[in-house]
Amino acid sequence: AEALARTITDPGDQGRVLIGLVPAIARAGDPDRAEALARTITDPGEQAWALTGLATAAAEAEDPDRAYRLAADAVALTQIIWEPAERAPALTGLVTAIAQAGDPDRAYRLAADAEALARTITDPGTQAPALTRLAAAIAEAGDPDHAETLARTITDPGEQAPALTGLVIAIAEAGDPDHA
Repeated sequence: AEALARTITDPGDQGRVLIGLVPAIARAGDPDRAEALARTITDPGEQAWALTGLATAAAEAEDPDRAYRLAADAVALTQIIWEPAERAPALTGLVTAIAQAGDPDRAYRLAADAEALARTITDPGTQAPALTRLAAAIAEAGDPDHAETLARTITDPGEQAPALTGLVIAIAEAGDPDHA
């Protein structure tokens, strides 16, 4: 799969293909190779997503130091992404990874940054999904009350209902079915 991905000449397209491959290699037991591959991705946004996937895989493998280091590198790369509609979801992915690694305070700080960015998205059809994903990540990080408050700020009922539904699922999966 890696060799085939390397034949793709567009950096963004190649990066999107490698994003799925990188955490799979890590989960298969070779996190060093996966990280080296992620760092070859030339598109900063795509590399940030790959590092986010690796940070999540590291957290799942109970390697918090690697998870924090990869997440910090991914956060630095998100600074290059100027479009809030792309940057907010990238930070949201890191909220989950950092929370899984065991640092909810850091996760909440990233969530606050992601929320501030999401609030600057002027298209409601783009902002609502960004807030929906963020609310789920905040719930998974352990703050279901804030997640619910965030989801309820989505003004379109057609967008708010799926956000709240997703929130119920995230809260239940996080082990709090009574609150869900």
